Amino acid sequence: INAILRSIGLSDYQQQWIGGKTLTPYSVAFVYLWQVLGFYTTINMAGLRSIPADIYEAAEIDGAGKFSRFFNITLPMISPSMFFAIIIAIINSFKVFDQVALLTQGGPGRSTNVLVYYVYQQSFKYYKFGEASAAAFILFALILVITIIQYSMQEKWVID
Repeated sequence: INAILRSIGLSDYQQQWIGGKTLTPYSVAFVYLWQVLGFYTTINMAGLRSIPADIYEAAEIDGAGKFSRFFNITLPMISPSMFFAIIIAIINSFKVFDQVALLTQGGPGRSTNVLVYYVYQQSFKYYKFGEASAAAFILFALILVITIIQYSMQEKWVID
């Protein structure tokens, strides 16, 4: 990004994207989002393609506008694929390890030290296997609770 800013004459606006405490977590999050964007786009596109065209035609004949069709047809029909994508995204967000390990090693300071990287550090860097096991169990329990909450909410917003 700094090279692009320099090339268009905005060298005064260069930032320390990975070395500073303020922008580093956002830079790691951007790299993660860029990595997984295609997967979630594919899931949502598959959900959109599964909607029969005749439903839209019938709604248009009945006089439904674009917003009405979106909120009354599109969103309810893609809710199962959205539910799957949201569950997978939340579970995967707890597993952000490689971006942190490769870009920042948990730094600067501890601004990007996530729970999975903490488990890695405790077990393979400091050889504190008990502490790493406890942190891994907390991670498992946290993901389990969030998944149970989401699964119980499925009945309220996923339409069969």
